[in-house]
Parts: sequence; C-alpha cells; structure tokens
Amino acid sequence: MDRDRQLLRHFLAAIAYRTQKAVRGAPQHYPGFSAGNRTRTPAEIVRHMASLMGYVTTHFVGGTYPARPDPLPTFAAEVARFHEMLQKVGDLLSAGTPLRDITTEQLLQGPFADTMTHVGHCWRARVRTASAVRALRTGEPRSRPVPMTRLVKIRSSESRMAEDVIKSPPARARRCGCAGIPPTAG
Repeated sequence: MDRDRQLLRHFLAAIAYRTQKAVRGAPQHYPGFSAGNRTRTPAEIVRHMASLMGYVTTHFVGGTYPARPDPLPTFAAEVARFHEMLQKVGDLLSAGTPLRDITTEQLLQGPFADTMTHVGHCWRARVRTASAVRALRTGEPRSRPVPMTRLVKIRSSESRMAEDVIKSPPARARRCGCAGIPPTAG
C-alpha cells in the first residue's frame, strides 16, 4: 500500500476514534439535541457522515449513494451504519482499489475533511448537552456547557471586553450547506 493510502487509512482511524469518543456513553437526549433553528441533531450529523463515506465508495466502485439516506430507528444503529461505511472505505483503500476521477488529495480535502468537521459538531453538541466527555489528551472530564457567546477584546481607549454574539455561521458554511442551512448563492 502506498503512502497516500496509508495516510487516508490513518485519517479514517482518527475519524472513527474521535466519533466514538463523542458519542459513547451519551445521555438519552443527546441524539435529538438541537443547538438552534435549522441545525442538525447529532443523529442527523452521524447519518450525514455515513452518507459522505458512501459517497467516497462511489469514487472506488462507481454507482451512487443517497445524499440523504433513510433514518434508522435508533442512534446506535446510525452510529453502526457510519462505522460500517468507514470500514468499507478502509477495506477499499487496503485492497488497492483504484480511484475514479478523484485524487487522494481531493479525497482528503473533500469528504474526509468534511467528515472530520462533523465529528467536531458531534463534540460540540455533546458538550452543550452538559454531559461529561473525557478529553482526548488530558483525560479530564468536561462537564460545563460551552457558552453560546464568545468574548472579544474591543480596541478602544478603555480596552474593555464585550460580548460578540455569534448570530450565524460563516458565509462559506452557508454556501456549502454544512451548517444545516441550505446552500446560498455566491
């Protein structure tokens, strides 16, 4: 197996690990948690991540995969489907199956990076549900929800602090639809 494929398999392993850290032991209300209007729930995020991996398989074997697969009855089933798709992509990489019309760099910068971004969304939802999550490096639990606002320093004569309320996702996220908002023109 060449170096690019080894890197992609390693990235898949990181996605699997971080996803499991985010969803394992989550409270019952976590899969349906909504951070606000028109945002995906963790169950919808995991379903979308499985769809992204299904899309990746089409670059190896052809065919199609639904952009919005049917919801499964439980969150555990959604997570299992996602891990099955990760395994399938990993197997295709290991077998040396050639890519069609896409490079390994495009695969990494496209659906793989998008999936890792959504893993972060699962983490954010987990933290906001105020359920303990063990940190990746330190092993210390995080039990406080992340505030919906962030503080920014205003440059003025007094150099005071003020709240800058985050009202909408960045323009790029609105265009690509990744923020749970339909894509916009521009």
